[in-house]
Amino acid sequence: RRFRSILGANPNALVLPRIKIDPPKWWMDRNPDEVSLYMKDGTPTRSEGVSLASRAWEDAYVRMLRDFIGHVETSGYGDHVIGYMPAGGSASEWYWYGQDKGEIDYSLAARDAWRRWLAGKYPHDGALRAAWGRLDASLSTATLPGPEARSATECFSFRDPMRAGEFLDFRRFLCDSVSRQVVRSCAIVKEATGGRKLAGAFYGYSL
Repeated sequence: RRFRSILGANPNALVLPRIKIDPPKWWMDRNPDEVSLYMKDGTPTRSEGVSLASRAWEDAYVRMLRDFIGHVETSGYGDHVIGYMPAGGSASEWYWYGQDKGEIDYSLAARDAWRRWLAGKYPHDGALRAAWGRLDASLSTATLPGPEARSATECFSFRDPMRAGEFLDFRRFLCDSVSRQVVRSCAIVKEATGGRKLAGAFYGYSL
């Protein structure tokens, strides 16, 4: 109805629709481990949205996005759509749900993704221990850094890479999780349209 209303007003209109790819509430209720958790008074607390590190959500939105684009492209108005804007995260702007309430993300989805990220960066436990300066560090059992350690500093407002490797890694992990989903969702747009349509996203925030 919206596409036809636009084209009724201007038959030459070109449209770049924003597609919200966050899951509905019923999906999050069925998949509570995939919901972003922020730390409140020492307790992981459920936010209103999905974890941007969730692989289960990624698998779900990839199917939905392909179905939606396929539907539009074969409709009578597909030629008026010049591209698609996948929109995830809070405000559709690809930042973490709960980030305005406390440190994020303490979900099981984030913990599992964190361990995968570390395994992709460090070849073995020895390399991880050297980078973090911790003899007890392990790729298979790495936990999510606590909020106090994450907000600490070694030199005024700066972190010392030799002493804060674990926490700098976690910041990079959070950023990589977001950019991964932006790239993944925009790649689906290109694949589903044979590279003929634009793909875009709201993004650019510093973590």
